[in-house]
Amino acid sequence: MDNKVTLQEIKDSIVEKTGDSKIFVDTFIHELLNIIKEGLQRDGQVNLSGLGKFKLKWVEIQNARNPITGETIEVPAHNKIIFKPEKKMRIFVNRKFNHLTSKEITVKKVNTPKINEETIMKESIIYGQNDVPPNPNEKNDDLSEDKKKKYIIPIIGIIILLLILLLLFLFLNKKKDKNDSPIAPKLTIVDSTQTTVDSTETDKDKDTEIEKEEKEEADVSDDMVYNETSIIHKVKAGNTLWSLANKYYNNAPLWPNIYRKNLENVIEPDIIFPGMVIEIPNLEGTGHALTKQDSFNIAEGYYLSYLAYKKFNLKDAKNYLRIAKRFNTTVEENKK
Repeated sequence: MDNKVTLQEIKDSIVEKTGDSKIFVDTFIHELLNIIKEGLQRDGQVNLSGLGKFKLKWVEIQNARNPITGETIEVPAHNKIIFKPEKKMRIFVNRKFNHLTSKEITVKKVNTPKINEETIMKESIIYGQNDVPPNPNEKNDDLSEDKKKKYIIPIIGIIILLLILLLLFLFLNKKKDKNDSPIAPKLTIVDSTQTTVDSTETDKDKDTEIEKEEKEEADVSDDMVYNETSIIHKVKAGNTLWSLANKYYNNAPLWPNIYRKNLENVIEPDIIFPGMVIEIPNLEGTGHALTKQDSFNIAEGYYLSYLAYKKFNLKDAKNYLRIAKRFNTTVEENKK
């Protein structure tokens, strides 16, 4: 079908079937679209129960042809939204064909032709006058005996090896028994008063050693400072913070972490130029298994993006603040 359904037609259809007002339906659809947009920016995929899954797919730079002029055009790298419907949705769409069942197709067996004398003569010419190809249906006693010999020889060798290993094992155990013969311990007479004092002193020494170790561990943990490392990247044509985050983190929505590290060079989050040298901060965890420090850094990056977009009075600036608080609820208080 070439007929396209517009957004307005969807709204009118929902109003007719539900009886709700146009204002309610309009706000509901826009909120749903905003939730899908935020989810794709944050996680790269959104799963709507009963409907399906929206997912981002990164498409590299590719050549295409302009259908009007016929000229070749270089399409820049971009994200493509893919929708995969759920099983319930697929069943509902194909409900008219659910009664159809599969049918087993029987294939007729083809009878193999019998070998005639003429074919044997032809094959004897190919193999040689006296070398007629053997018939697989005939049993050859000589061949069976050769096969038996081939199998019997390795089996005997394995049995001999096992016997040698068993003898070595028994011989070593006897040596151990001789060496491990018990020696009578030397007895010493000690006063009962001395033993009690010595035992209390050793317990005190152990306690002091444990306390020292705990203090040392506490001092080490207090002195540990988070040292962030980064990778130097030279911007090429077609690079964006989104594509770089997808390359280095395997998670494109983490691009504010790169913006956070390059505030001096990158004035607007959406603009980077070829030839620029920027830093790509490394993660402690991975793009899909973040640590607390990673979440704190990404929250800071989203908050800084919110401030940058706020300068240009963009309506979507609050969305970045909202996402920043999801990574760290106190990010706004820490920055004030």
